[in-house]
Amino acid sequence: MIRQALHKMPDRLRLPLLTAIYGVVGGLAAVAFMESIHWLFDGGWGWLTALSPARFLIASFLVITVSSLAAGVLMSTICPGAAGSGIPQLKTAYWNDMGLIPFRAVFVKFIGGIIALVGGASLGREGPTVFVASGLASNLAGWLGIDRRKRRRAAAAGTAAALVCAMRRQ
Repeated sequence: MIRQALHKMPDRLRLPLLTAIYGVVGGLAAVAFMESIHWLFDGGWGWLTALSPARFLIASFLVITVSSLAAGVLMSTICPGAAGSGIPQLKTAYWNDMGLIPFRAVFVKFIGGIIALVGGASLGREGPTVFVASGLASNLAGWLGIDRRKRRRAAAAGTAAALVCAMRRQ
């Protein structure tokens, strides 16, 4: 029903509407990613600050080690396409795959990115945020029946929304 309505709209209305929808969905994905990280980080690391310095060092080393291993195993075995910071993978998808980013890679990057960042990995938040938001917008375009060759717009709108969200949240 939504697909049919979109395809009946003239391009001058459909393209701005779709861009806005992609931006909103990408922004919501970025906010969900960022808020999940902050919520888990505050809850997970808060109890460590009450420990003695020696116990804090041991516990924090264990948290960093286990979370890095978990994220690495998740991304290398479940979906190798989700490994890395996210920006080079997004560029590859944009130029080589017409903006098509598999949903599995988006989901694994969302979970693995949260695990890695909450665990204390020295990974920036912008790369995974951009990958997740642009990937979700790209998948939304597919679900709306947008031709594969036209998904670059969705990925670009998701990327823009993610950058705004990532830079806004300090």
